[in-house]
Amino acid sequence: MTPALAVAIPAHDEARMLPRCLAALAAQRDAPPFAVVVLANNCTDDTAEVARRLVPRLPYPLHVEEVTLPESDRHAGHARGLAMARAAALLGEQGLLAGTDADATPAPNWLAGLARHHAAGSDAIAGWAIMERASARTLPPAVRERARAEARLAQLLDRLASVLDPLPWDPWPRHTGHSGANFAVAKEAYWRCGGVPDVPLAEDRLLFARLAEIGARIRHAPDCVVHVSARLKGRAAGGMADALRRRAEDADPFCDASIEPVSHVLRRHRLRRALREGVEIERLAGRLGLAGAEAVALTAGLSEDQSWARLRAAAPRLQPVPVPALELARQTRAAERALRRLGIPLPEAPPEGALV
Repeated sequence: MTPALAVAIPAHDEARMLPRCLAALAAQRDAPPFAVVVLANNCTDDTAEVARRLVPRLPYPLHVEEVTLPESDRHAGHARGLAMARAAALLGEQGLLAGTDADATPAPNWLAGLARHHAAGSDAIAGWAIMERASARTLPPAVRERARAEARLAQLLDRLASVLDPLPWDPWPRHTGHSGANFAVAKEAYWRCGGVPDVPLAEDRLLFARLAEIGARIRHAPDCVVHVSARLKGRAAGGMADALRRRAEDADPFCDASIEPVSHVLRRHRLRRALREGVEIERLAGRLGLAGAEAVALTAGLSEDQSWARLRAAAPRLQPVPVPALELARQTRAAERALRRLGIPLPEAPPEGALV
């Protein structure tokens, strides 16, 4: 029987954590028929054997594959891309691909929620990754407070975005994260966008950037939750564990790259809405920091979503602006003032351990 959904799990030396992840998938409620792929890559422990021993006790098909990647490919993007390709091969054309991490614990309604959003018309779903409470409490207090403050500012900025440029397929409430530990994408949209980028860092965020460029309807679903470990020594260089460790060592002066100054968010989403509503690019060029002819040349022959992606990459006034950690409190107050000016009540704070 062809499953409706397949879960891809790249695993590197995860013999200790992987059984809990597989058990959480076994405890899924109201999920459609699904299969799971574990891609054990370059392991020095018995990750693959541990997974295989569990097969007879699991209520879903588990496919375990061992690979040894060359040095140039030993990174998160390549491993996740391989795992997704193996999972896609199990599905029919209308199937849904989901991804998580070997140290993650999906909530019991995770797969049912992903399938529900897909059935409602979402091409891709970004679920919410939240640090496990027990492991988060082992972090230094300053690191926990920094995570809380960044999650709050990211939430306020996204609330502004939802008002300035509302998207029918991604209504409030929603969240801001694009985590490899919690996502799903229709098989057709996955291949059409080019799949997981083969890059060492931020492959999850870049995948969603690719999906946005092809016009995929992305739902940032707060009801699809996966809990992740808050360990300081991770398996992927440059991942969440490295970021937490830098903060524990007080060596991370900037906020997460997804966080922008309030003024930048206001400008960007007003421009995006104007473009979405059909305002001619020549009229927007000055606000983008481009000459009219330059803006027209950049977007000639492209779809609306492709045009926006090209403008974000080229327009001087849309370039990323990092927010120093010391500016967190000031930017949070500015976001709260902007919402009040728009007559929008402040949202409740995100749950403890929420990631951006």
